[in-house]
Amino acid sequence: AEAKPPAALQGRSSPSAAAALWFPTLGKTVSCLFRLHECVEPGAFSQLAQEAIIMCTHSLRGASQRIDAKQGRLHAQLFLVKYLLILRSQVSVLNISRHHLNQLDFSHMTDVISNLVGGKMSIESFLRDGTPSIVKREVNSKKMLESQLKTTCEHLITQQSDVLVGDLAYTLQELQEKLERGDKVQKGTGDAPGPAEAKQKVTGEQLEAIHKILRSMLQKGVEKKKKAKPTATPRTRLTGTKKSTKSDGLRQGLAVIVANLRLYLANGRMEAMLLDPILGNVKRVFETARGILNARIDQSSSEKGKEIMSSLLQLESEVLMIQSTGQ
Repeated sequence: AEAKPPAALQGRSSPSAAAALWFPTLGKTVSCLFRLHECVEPGAFSQLAQEAIIMCTHSLRGASQRIDAKQGRLHAQLFLVKYLLILRSQVSVLNISRHHLNQLDFSHMTDVISNLVGGKMSIESFLRDGTPSIVKREVNSKKMLESQLKTTCEHLITQQSDVLVGDLAYTLQELQEKLERGDKVQKGTGDAPGPAEAKQKVTGEQLEAIHKILRSMLQKGVEKKKKAKPTATPRTRLTGTKKSTKSDGLRQGLAVIVANLRLYLANGRMEAMLLDPILGNVKRVFETARGILNARIDQSSSEKGKEIMSSLLQLESEVLMIQSTGQ
């Protein structure tokens, strides 16, 4: 069940009841901070709170990595989003001010030691210039929390978009690059008198590759090859990760995402903030496919093109249905 912060947590009372339902590190951190807030001098409390929040987020990231290894990336990311949101909401009611830490800066020591060893500096100069400097580093745990939450949400959106349409996006990217190279070659030979005729057309084999991906997206639980080699460059798919070993179909994939958003967040506004960009990425890939096909299909391949366009329409209707109902 979702651990929702009760009304008491919006004040400054101890959140022990709700904390018992949270991830242990988060519950203990928040409980300690609420207890210390009333009995520790504000300056000392701010410093303790900053360090506690940093350690808590480090623990949450470690737990997220373990969840990723056992249950998958979506669960890991939503776990982290959920508890970063709770942590942010709890510390927002506490008076935690920014503070500065004094640190020793040894960055210039490499040149100093090199000059000493090379005979370019005397011992007296080394003793004078070889001491580390003191620098102040600002610590702002609230700003750090916002940054981590933003980064986690962005990764979730990109990676789940990749799960849904990554294979199609990569295939279209490769196809677009091949067509553009062919256009340049054809124009260079002077065979084509006009720009319309100079455009390379999509071959039957390329159309079939696109159609195969679209058919798999319209199906459910279609098993692919057991293992796929990791990609060599970050431009493959949307995230640069290895290809999926299983395709659940677009509708089923979206249903899994929606169900888990509700399970972890139970907040319609936050769910929409994550789901809408994912659906937007999916629709953009479909628009790219339609644009390429409209401009590049040869008359001899018109029937196959119509089949592909029909598949795109079906997939787009599934996206619209999810977007309108959230189911």
